[in-house]
Amino acid sequence: MACGWKNKEVIFGVLSTWKSRGEYLIDKTFQASESIILDRSGLRLLSKSDMGAHICQQTFFSSRGTVFVSVDLIDGLASFKGTKFSDPCSVLEKSISPAMPYLPKGDF
Repeated sequence: MACGWKNKEVIFGVLSTWKSRGEYLIDKTFQASESIILDRSGLRLLSKSDMGAHICQQTFFSSRGTVFVSVDLIDGLASFKGTKFSDPCSVLEKSISPAMPYLPKGDF
């Protein structure tokens, strides 16, 4: 299952996967770190090929699978709603709030 929204500055995507927390932790294509967004814990993933220059990904886990939320800054100036950012994870944190009530809360 996947959903996505795009404007001229950002692609915001939500994806559900069967990949476990452990699988993300050993995946060599990502740099994973613990993170908490709006009182919900998960992993923040940065692709080693991008290292957070344009893309930030957040995962939330449950026994039934994983919800993966990503932000990809399209604009070379890395802007969001007219404000310039250098960190796509800041954009993710500002834009995820309306989606959070619809994301599974998880059980671990």
